[in-house]
Amino acid sequence: MDLDTFHTMWEMSAPGSPSEHCFLRMTQEEYHREERPQPDVHGLMPDYKEQPREVWPTSAVHGISFTTVTVDTPVYLEYMMDRFINNGGSVIRGTIQHIDQLVEGGEYAVNKEGGGPVPPDAIIVCTGLGARTLGGVEDKDVYPVRGQTVLLRAPWIKFPRPRPEITRDILERVFDLCPELVPPEIRAVREPNVDDLLPIIIEEGCGFRPTRKGGIRIDGEQRGSVAIVHNYGHGGYGYISSWGSATRALAVLERLLEK
Repeated sequence: MDLDTFHTMWEMSAPGSPSEHCFLRMTQEEYHREERPQPDVHGLMPDYKEQPREVWPTSAVHGISFTTVTVDTPVYLEYMMDRFINNGGSVIRGTIQHIDQLVEGGEYAVNKEGGGPVPPDAIIVCTGLGARTLGGVEDKDVYPVRGQTVLLRAPWIKFPRPRPEITRDILERVFDLCPELVPPEIRAVREPNVDDLLPIIIEEGCGFRPTRKGGIRIDGEQRGSVAIVHNYGHGGYGYISSWGSATRALAVLERLLEK
């Protein structure tokens, strides 16, 4: 699923592509403090190779490099929305308590300006954490996983409330692998330490990732004349698995519509 997504994004990032500006093709180096499971899925990436031991950071036990793409997510999301609209899509925002409101009334359930209730041909349920509480779905296997990131201002290197102890843990692990994140003017006069990263923190991000026991749910059901496809539970891998899971969800939808 992730590899399918990569192949799609690789095509979208091709020079001259209308979506090229959403991506940056780059060589990624990764150093790990624990051995990678084998076979390593990264071995399927372009230009994959294991890094020689002499370039590993002191605490690393494994090092690899490969060519990949990085996504400018705000630009990418704007591009995808424009693509959707230009292909005849429309966006209607509203709130429902039960999926049957859409099954029975279609967009009229959230937009009373229409001509009255008209059942849709299909509904794709991509409600993330909402799948746990949405009436008619109520998937109790969905649960939130805390995710936290730290953004540093380090231009010399190319590549709910945050908890200070997690920020510290992130910084210590990153510093252990890449002490070059410390500004060069500090490294020029003394041995750097993790506290040197604190002044260059731009922000700390924290949120809930919609994870699901048993993994992503991609399946379908029929309610009356309406085909319903469930596609949620991606956890922290939403972008990575997006095109692959969408392709599988589309296949489920096509099978339902053929019946």
